[in-house]
Amino acid sequence: MQRRSWLPLGVSISTALTGMILLTSATLLLLSGWTQHTTMLATSSAMMFSEAATTQQRVAAFLDPIREARDVVEAHIVGGVVPLHDDVAAEAYLFELLWVHQGLSMINVGRADGSFMMVKRQPDGSISTKQIGVIEGARHVRWRHRSPGAGLGQILRTEADPDDDYDPRTRPWYTGAIATGGEHWSDPYLFWSDRQPGVTVSFPSGDTVVALDITLAALHDFLADTVVAEHGLAVILDAQGRVIGSPETADVTADGDGGLKLLAASDSTIAVVQAVGATDALLETLQGGGERQVSVVVDDEVWLGVLAPIQIHADRRWYVVALAPEDDFVGTIRAANVRNAGVSVMFALLSLLISLVLGRWVTQELRVLVAETGRIERLDLTSGEHKTSPFQEIADVLGAFERMRTGLRSFHRFMPTEVVKELLEAGKEPELAGEPRVITVYFSDVVGFTPIAEKLQPMRLAELLGEYLGALSGRIREHRGTVVQYVGDAIMAFFGAPQAYEGHPVQACRAALACLESGAALRDGDPPHFRTRIGLHTAEVAVGNFGAPDRMYYGALGDGVNLAARLEGLNKKYGTSVCISDATAALVVDVFVLRQLDRVAVKGRTAPCGVYELIGVRGEVSDDRMSKIEAYELALKAYYAGDFAQALAAFEAVLSVEPGDRAAALLVQRSHHYLQHPPGDAWNGVHIMQDK
Repeated sequence: MQRRSWLPLGVSISTALTGMILLTSATLLLLSGWTQHTTMLATSSAMMFSEAATTQQRVAAFLDPIREARDVVEAHIVGGVVPLHDDVAAEAYLFELLWVHQGLSMINVGRADGSFMMVKRQPDGSISTKQIGVIEGARHVRWRHRSPGAGLGQILRTEADPDDDYDPRTRPWYTGAIATGGEHWSDPYLFWSDRQPGVTVSFPSGDTVVALDITLAALHDFLADTVVAEHGLAVILDAQGRVIGSPETADVTADGDGGLKLLAASDSTIAVVQAVGATDALLETLQGGGERQVSVVVDDEVWLGVLAPIQIHADRRWYVVALAPEDDFVGTIRAANVRNAGVSVMFALLSLLISLVLGRWVTQELRVLVAETGRIERLDLTSGEHKTSPFQEIADVLGAFERMRTGLRSFHRFMPTEVVKELLEAGKEPELAGEPRVITVYFSDVVGFTPIAEKLQPMRLAELLGEYLGALSGRIREHRGTVVQYVGDAIMAFFGAPQAYEGHPVQACRAALACLESGAALRDGDPPHFRTRIGLHTAEVAVGNFGAPDRMYYGALGDGVNLAARLEGLNKKYGTSVCISDATAALVVDVFVLRQLDRVAVKGRTAPCGVYELIGVRGEVSDDRMSKIEAYELALKAYYAGDFAQALAAFEAVLSVEPGDRAAALLVQRSHHYLQHPPGDAWNGVHIMQDK
């Protein structure tokens, strides 16, 4: 039997507590406000200079690796440790140096005859070597690529680049070092190899120049993680007051002519940096050096800043601009608050004597309310012991929570849990809206579902289908995917929304392989295995709530969604289980073994698309399977080149080894057709699909 709620919360506590607590609070607030104001004026300046000094030291420490590496290299050159004209020994030395100094992105050696060697850290962490040799006036450019973590001799592949016209003697790092005859720090510029902005420190050794590179992207990442006070930031300016390091990448971008666009501080994308750039303090600092404090107002908020120089080299100086809201320094008033507490003790004691018993009672009831609120916030929708309260208002809220929990249990089964959580956290109703988002779209269905359905009673079919969809949905969610729709035996899902994250194409492929295993494991007597066909495509589409104002669904719209659905259907043509687009393949080829199947224009779409079969994880596919893939792709290469006779023979050879390869059989038919009916000069290897 429920306890009867007979004490209204407002009547019970407002009369006893409101008068005394308001009197005490008003006294404390007035005294505390006055103390805060006077204390802030006295302490904020000193604290800001302290924060700026700390930031200045961090920036200087960030540059230490390039300084240390430069000193080590010069010492080894002078000591004869590094024979710069011996390419083999020089490469081994530069490779080891780049391996040790993680802050460096590239190390270059340029010679007066135009020969060149570069050891470069790639985005995936691997280290590649570019070498330009000059033999009897002829240039030879060769790249040696390695896998991430591979040593010097573990070459993944070697590539020649006869079109590369790079000449180290024309680059800023070379000309600057030759001109100064000693250490030279470049202005920020775009690196030749990857068009990324950075700076270089270089120095000559005879007719050879050694250069060490550091990217501004690394400087950006460092500044993005650098916190000044609690909510502040730091940027780095050059001697002309241009932004060369910023938490916002838009402050340092390439211009339309292939060069580097450096914004003045007054043109920064960060409002508070713009405001500092318009002050006389910045100009005075750039002209005279030394530290200066500045105060600016942005959106009615006062910001404090310090401008401090960093001596990069004898002829090169940067400037750190450390900024933080004035409100970050309110911690200095705690001592004043302790003094204020003594004044208010007499008022607090009076309130405490009256409210102690009642306050403890109310607190216990409020804890129940807080606990139930937390359960709903965490989407813990399990039913538990029914709770009530002697206070009418709390009892009403607890009852409302239980009804809300029941409603949410029904609601979240019709929408992805991630979307439900976002709606609850945002505290607003869903509305028709979408946003552009690059995601990986997933479509799947069951092979031969219609014959399976014919053998089963409807209720048994519904039971098995629920088991199947539940198993695959679980695999999708395990790999950070969002299931958005079921259509019969088909599943639509995507990866990368509603929460955006890097690497969603890889997660989608892992989920697809897991779904194949789960689907194949489901059986029930006579019906065959539930074998699944899957299509994956990565593209920018509209993601959000669509439909009608009174009936919405969360999903994605766009050509990329349609293409993913078509790719799923192509599995039937090629006898495959997972078809992925060339857009997805380019993003996962380092992780998974793929087989290039064809180049098609799917029905309803004019643009061609490369189609790949997802085979498995690299390192887990047998050598026999790899050799069959290689044979197929060699045949496909001849087919693309229009050599249909060679393609026919090669595809027939594939079939002789793998008679069940439907893709090879399909290409045999096409090669026969094109031998009898040549496609002419318009041939581009694209097959136009006439059906889905």
